[in-house]
Amino acid sequence: MTDRRRVLVVDDYYDGAEAISMFLSLSGYETHFVVSGQEAARAVTDWTPDIALLDINMPGMDGFSVAR
Repeated sequence: MTDRRRVLVVDDYYDGAEAISMFLSLSGYETHFVVSGQEAARAVTDWTPDIALLDINMPGMDGFSVAR
């Protein structure tokens, strides 16, 4: 078990989500990234983060909907 903080990165731009996730991982966080609001909804059930960084402007389920 790890005591590192878990961060979920949600962004519909794959390269951006991957880059942010990698930066946070190198900074000591346990990270996971997804590229849609729907994937984020599933991810929080399968992998409970301490915090989520959400892109607000995504097609389908936007960041505000994910936060709700």
